[in-house]
Amino acid sequence: MLQRILRRAHRVPEAARDRGLGGTALVQAVIARDGSVVQHRLLRSSGVALLDEEALALLRRVSPFPALPDSYAGAEARITVPVEFRILR
Repeated sequence: MLQRILRRAHRVPEAARDRGLGGTALVQAVIARDGSVVQHRLLRSSGVALLDEEALALLRRVSPFPALPDSYAGAEARITVPVEFRILR
C-alpha cells in the first residue's frame, strides 16, 4: 500500500526532465499513529539537489499516510524508501 501511495504522488521535476537528470534518493520518514509524517530526512543523496528536494517533498505531499493499525505496538513507525527518478528517452 505504501508503494502505491508514493507512486501516485511521485513527480519528476520539469527542470530535471528537461536536463535529463536522474538518480535515486533514499529518504526516511517517521509516521505517527494517526498517519502524519512527524519527521523526514534524506539518508542518501541522488547526486542531484533538485531530485533530493523533490524526494522530501513527496513525503510531505502524501502526509498523512493511513493510520497505523491497532495491532502495531509502537507509538510511531519509521520507514525508509528509495525514490527513483528515471528519465525515459
